[in-house]
Amino acid sequence: MIKINYECDDCGKFNQYTLNKELLLICEKCNNKFGTINIDWNYNCNCLFCSKKKFYKRKNFNQLFGLLVIILGGVLAITFYDKYGPLSYLILFVFSLFDFMLFKFTKYIGVCYSCSAEYINIKDVDLLPDFDHHQLEMYQK
Repeated sequence: MIKINYECDDCGKFNQYTLNKELLLICEKCNNKFGTINIDWNYNCNCLFCSKKKFYKRKNFNQLFGLLVIILGGVLAITFYDKYGPLSYLILFVFSLFDFMLFKFTKYIGVCYSCSAEYINIKDVDLLPDFDHHQLEMYQK
C-alpha cells in the first residue's frame, strides 16, 4: 500500500492519499486535480504534483520528537548530577541510545525536491540519494 502526503499549493490543505491499485489525486479542499497514480509508480517517473524527477530519501522520523528525547535526557542528567555525580550521565546515554534505536529502525521515504511531496512504501527508496542542499536550491520556487 502506497501513501502520499502533499500540501496543496493553491489552498494550503495537507492531503494524505492511500493507494491500493489506482487513484485519482484530488485536493480535498479546493478540488484541484493532480493526476492519476497506479501501483506501479516508481521514482523514475515524474512527480505527480510538480512533474519533476528529482527525489531524495529521508527517514520517516519526527525530528522534533528525537530532539525532545535528547533534551529530556539532558535535563534529567543535570537534575540528578547532585545526587549521583558523573554516574547521572548514564541517563543521557540511555536516552541517546533510545533515540538512536528509534531512528535506526525507521524506514526511509522518498521526497520530491521541488514540491516536498512524500512518497511512502515505494520500492527502491534506498537507491535514492540523500538530501543535498545544493539540489534543493536549484528546485526551490
